Amino acid sequence: MNIQYCSDLHIEFPKNKAFLKENPIQPVGDILIIAGDLVPFAVIDKHKDFFNYCADHFEQTYWIPGNHEYYGSDITQKSGSFHEKIRPNVHLLNNKIIEHENIRLLFTILWTKIDPMHQWEIERGMNDFHVIKYGGFRFTADRVNLFYEENKRFLTNALVENSEKTNVVVTHHVPTFQYYPPQFRGSILNEGFAVELADFIEEHQPSYWIYGHHHHNTPLFKIGETSLLTNQLGYVEMGEHLNFKNNEFISV
Repeated sequence: MNIQYCSDLHIEFPKNKAFLKENPIQPVGDILIIAGDLVPFAVIDKHKDFFNYCADHFEQTYWIPGNHEYYGSDITQKSGSFHEKIRPNVHLLNNKIIEHENIRLLFTILWTKIDPMHQWEIERGMNDFHVIKYGGFRFTADRVNLFYEENKRFLTNALVENSEKTNVVVTHHVPTFQYYPPQFRGSILNEGFAVELADFIEEHQPSYWIYGHHHHNTPLFKIGETSLLTNQLGYVEMGEHLNFKNNEFISV
């Protein structure tokens, strides 16, 4: 089976949407995985054409939320474990396992773990804490940490299950600081983008881990036997799309 993957398409921005109209995702995979930051839920109805394209060109499309999906909305309205159908074969899901023949796809946004010592600076410096609500109140780093624990529990339980099948983990946030983009090293905000799970990956050894979020297409690398993969469009207006591939896939 060919699994095509991408993330951070940000079709809410006109230049990103125009770029994908001129350079559409080429259907070379049996299924398409979108690892978050596709479009905010608040404006999803304005982008029906994208979901129609996915429905027409892929057997199945699986989309997990990123942080931007919650911009302009209340995260309590769509969090935890859920599975919704945008089209009959286009799925929005989180903390869910989908099985295809001998493949297990494990989907979670994987919020990060923020040190209380850095909480004030991160809440001040990241848009997440200014434009996402939690039950009508301000979204906080404490809530991020609770979501992280929930997401990690889901992955732990999913990966300890005895299975002869191939495990493919899909997260939006970055699961390690290994091979992290050099231009971001030393930033206090990094804890809002990635969490160090190298030991966790070494212990559980999924075959693949697909991620997004930092708008940098780090080449494939391995932690133990796990291949870590990303294919992010990023902000076209800022030139972050130059290494994006509209036909990236793995054969599993």
